[in-house]
Amino acid sequence: MNDIEKISAGRIISTELAGYGTMASNASNSEGASMNLWPAICRHWRALLVTFMIAAGMGTPLIWFAVKPMYESAGAIRISPIVPSILFSDRDSEQAMPNYMNFMNTQAELIASFQVLNRAADDLKTKNVAMVGRDPFTFLRDAASNGRLIIEPAKKSELIRIVMSSKNPREGEQVVNAIIRAYMAVEVSNSVRGGDEKLSVLEDEYRTLTDKLQRQRKIVRQMAEEFGTSALTGRQDMMLQQVTMLQSEMTRIQTQKLSLEAQIMMLEKAEEETLPLEKVLTMKNEILRNDAQEQSLSSQISQLEQALIVANQTLTAENPEIKRRSELLENMKKKLRAREEELTKNFNDMLTKEIARNRVYKLKESRAELERINAYEEKLMAMLSKHNVQTIELGRKQLAMQDQKDQFALTEEMYNTIRRRIQELEMERKRPARISIAFNADSMLAKDKRPKYVVANIFGSGFLAILIALVFDKLDRRVHTTEDITRRLGLRIIGTTVSSENIDKALLPAKLADDYQAIRANLGLFNEEKIPHILAITSARPQEGKTTFAINLASSMAKAGARVLLVDGDLRKPDIAKILNIETGHNALRKVLLGYNTLDESVWPMPSVGLDVLISDGNDSYDAFELLTRSQTPSRLKAIAAHYEHVIIDTPPVLAVPDAIIWAKMADAVVLASYAGHTQGPDVQRSLERLRAAGVKIIGTVLNSVRINKSYNEYGYGYYGAAKSGYAKRVHNRRAIIVPVQEEKTEVTNAAS
Repeated sequence: MNDIEKISAGRIISTELAGYGTMASNASNSEGASMNLWPAICRHWRALLVTFMIAAGMGTPLIWFAVKPMYESAGAIRISPIVPSILFSDRDSEQAMPNYMNFMNTQAELIASFQVLNRAADDLKTKNVAMVGRDPFTFLRDAASNGRLIIEPAKKSELIRIVMSSKNPREGEQVVNAIIRAYMAVEVSNSVRGGDEKLSVLEDEYRTLTDKLQRQRKIVRQMAEEFGTSALTGRQDMMLQQVTMLQSEMTRIQTQKLSLEAQIMMLEKAEEETLPLEKVLTMKNEILRNDAQEQSLSSQISQLEQALIVANQTLTAENPEIKRRSELLENMKKKLRAREEELTKNFNDMLTKEIARNRVYKLKESRAELERINAYEEKLMAMLSKHNVQTIELGRKQLAMQDQKDQFALTEEMYNTIRRRIQELEMERKRPARISIAFNADSMLAKDKRPKYVVANIFGSGFLAILIALVFDKLDRRVHTTEDITRRLGLRIIGTTVSSENIDKALLPAKLADDYQAIRANLGLFNEEKIPHILAITSARPQEGKTTFAINLASSMAKAGARVLLVDGDLRKPDIAKILNIETGHNALRKVLLGYNTLDESVWPMPSVGLDVLISDGNDSYDAFELLTRSQTPSRLKAIAAHYEHVIIDTPPVLAVPDAIIWAKMADAVVLASYAGHTQGPDVQRSLERLRAAGVKIIGTVLNSVRINKSYNEYGYGYYGAAKSGYAKRVHNRRAIIVPVQEEKTEVTNAAS
């Protein structure tokens, strides 16, 4: 009775694979897009939230402070239809003014006239109103023509309203008040008969001084344009500092020049120059050491002395060989002394010539340096003269500019005096009249589009966040669900293992057992109704649940009554012994494959599960490839497998080392393990290409750590109880092991990955 029959006896398992072993269905693109939108948002909700918060958080204040609302600043002039006389009371003065509406319209036109707007522009120049710019008159004229400035009589009232639309209510009020003041100054004064001649003279002088101020300001500006500023004191100080520095440099150069001239004089008078004795001896010894002939003679003398010592010990003193060697040694020493005397004489001659040459070289060098200093002195003198001229010229320009500033200050003082006098006369002439100020400017909000823009920004931020999440999902090459594998890679899904997140830990053992029962059943269905005898478990990269899956699959098969051997085929970085708490250091797998030990001597039994484990340790890593590629390895593996119904081999990752391909070729079939949210689709694709190129039979893949609602048995878990609601705190890299550790633990243990 095989494993499939045993599982079927306990639980009915349909032979329909629910699409896990087939390619993606031919659903429409619109249906797929709507189904993939929500998972993409859920997977990248952090990026979505951050994008929304950044866009909305930055956009809302930016809109609120950058987009200014429009305000209407309104003032009014009152024109009374009846002006009663103060001293006299007659019928005519108490009657309404004839053609009153025509008069109102005429005054409205006069308010928008050149004279009033020009006077208002002069007033605004002194207020530093940013809205009107440098030419207030042009601004007022354009505002009156484009509708921003409205001057019209109010219906059914005695008022002429002056309304200015602007984003700055304070400046709008200043513009309206300036127009009101200008109109009252012009028109009210004209309404008073017998105008004051003094005011007329002052106004003429005011205009004359205005033109004069503009001319003087232009002259000062032209003089300042050369230097970019009208304050030349700092520039003059800087130039004086440069002249001082040049003079200091000139003094230093002249001092250096005197020093060089004295040095040249001393070199010309010097007859002989000597070197220090220590330096001479050092140079002489260096020449003696580097002479090849002397080295050869010294070496030969040393060899002869050694040979003579040996001969004295072995031969008698009367032996002619000893005498011959002694004479030869004495001749060699004489040659050495003669060579040393010759080298000493050559050295003395060379030293004398070198001292003379050195004195001549120093003299030439000093003269060249003197010529360079003379040239530098000439250039420095020219530069100093140039800077002196520039400094004097700058001082003259500063004096001329200061004179113009003084004249401008006097003219400006007279201008302000006349302007103040005009204002005083205007105030004196104010009295109750037909035309008066109804109220000065006051502002109110006209329209504010910021709330609409803020709402639009919030919606736009939401759409942008969704777009970013979709882009992230598009760029995410990891597999998260079984559909990702079947749709992108076309690989059959043998089964899934449930993730420990959002699951009651008490229900986890039963769910894992259920997962591995389904996997064993599908292994048989996908492999001609029988589970492969030798099954290799591999993965694309490390940390993808390969070892955990191999342990649990072997344990599940053993508990079903089969005789199973679990082999740790990762000779370079074994993990099974550490996970199962098995003693290491025996090189069990290596010794069995090499034939050093029998299977019974190397296997580690676990009777509580009926599982045998063949472990390896890190000592096998240096010759792992050579061990697996031996010609005897496949036959020894077959011999080991003959003792068991199933052999599960935990191999290294395919993309890490070539060991996995070799194990896969020796096995009957391969299962590729992957990890939801970690395994990269391109890695799986490259692994499949390598395995298929080697002619390996690939049954399919098992996706580890899958959420309940995306797992193979998502509808069967309700039998054990509902999962916890909400999101549990993520625990990174956890392994769920269902095999007892050292035959002591019978429940599920979670070991760190």
